[in-house]
Amino acid sequence: MPGVQTDWAPALQLLKGIPFGLWDPLTGASRGTLKGHSCGVTAVTFSPDGQLLASASDDMTVRLWDPSTGTARGTLKCHNSSNAAVFSPDSQLLVTAEGALRSTLDSHCDHVEAVAFSPNGQLLASASSDSTIRLWDLATGASCGILEGHGGSHAVAFSSDGQLLAPASYRTIRLWDIQTKEAIQVLSTKNTLVNCLSPVTDRISRQIKGY
Repeated sequence: MPGVQTDWAPALQLLKGIPFGLWDPLTGASRGTLKGHSCGVTAVTFSPDGQLLASASDDMTVRLWDPSTGTARGTLKCHNSSNAAVFSPDSQLLVTAEGALRSTLDSHCDHVEAVAFSPNGQLLASASSDSTIRLWDLATGASCGILEGHGGSHAVAFSSDGQLLAPASYRTIRLWDIQTKEAIQVLSTKNTLVNCLSPVTDRISRQIKGY
C-alpha cells in the first residue's frame, strides 16, 4: 500500500469502498489505501485515543487497523453485516450495529442502523428500522429505556453533556430528554434522509432545555 505518514491527525476523512482510502482533510491528498475486505465497507470509525481504526463490511467482518501505519491489527467475525460501528469513549469497547462485540444486545425487531455511546460511556443508544431507539446500561447489558414515536432512524447522537439524544429519521430529527424519556423538540429535515449526526454542544443543549 502507499506509505502513510506517521504525523497525520486521526481525524482524517475516509472513502468507502473496496478498498477504502485515507485522506488529509486539509489538503485533499491521499495518505494511503487499506485493503482486506471482500465486500463493500459500510462503516468506519476511529478510536477516541487515535490508536485504532475500525472498518465494518458486508463481508460480515470488522477489521482493525493501525491508522499511523495502515497495517492490519486484527479481524473480528460477525454474524451479520454491520451498518454502523463506534468505539466507547475510553477506546476499550467497539460496538457494531449488530450488537456489542463482547456481548450481544438483542431486542430490536428489525435491523439496527446506528449506535452511539453516551459521553460518559455508561449508556449505549441503538437506532433501528423497527421505529424504536433503545437505551442500554453497559455495566449490566440491560435495556433501560425505549424511545418510540418516529420512523426508522439512520443516525443517532448524544449531546456532549449526555442529557439529550437525537435520532434522525427520513423527515425529522427528534430531540429526547434522557432523564424523562420524552421528546422535547422535533426538527424537520424537509424530506431529506440524514445519514450522520454530530453531537450537540452543551450550550445548545442548555438552550433547548431552557436553562
